[in-house]
Amino acid sequence: LSQKITQLETKWGSEVKALKQDLHRTILAHNHNSDLMRHHRDALDEARRTLDAQTQPKPEQIDAQIEKVDKMLRAGQAKQRALDALTERLTSLEVQVGEMVPGLGGFPGMGGAGGAMGLPGAGFGGVQRE
Repeated sequence: LSQKITQLETKWGSEVKALKQDLHRTILAHNHNSDLMRHHRDALDEARRTLDAQTQPKPEQIDAQIEKVDKMLRAGQAKQRALDALTERLTSLEVQVGEMVPGLGGFPGMGGAGGAMGLPGAGFGGVQRE
């Protein structure tokens, strides 16, 4: 009986030791997971603070910027149309002067063919354009 009790105590001791080791591993895993969750929470809080710190433009500001860009675009288009009209008029004047004084040989920049002051893509009389 004493031998059986000794065997039982030995077995009981090894089982308790294994349970203590399992409990220790469980505690370590729990602490590790807790640290990970704290790190993730801190990262999410930081991201939330960063997003909250960024001010989103108000719709009125966006509309004002769009209107400003639109006005600038229209002004640029109007200037381009005025330049196109001026170029056509100058080309026409060059042609008229070339017809009135055939021996003149053209103006500087005309390239001898009567182009629009050397502008590429401008044909005779300003008709052909890119």
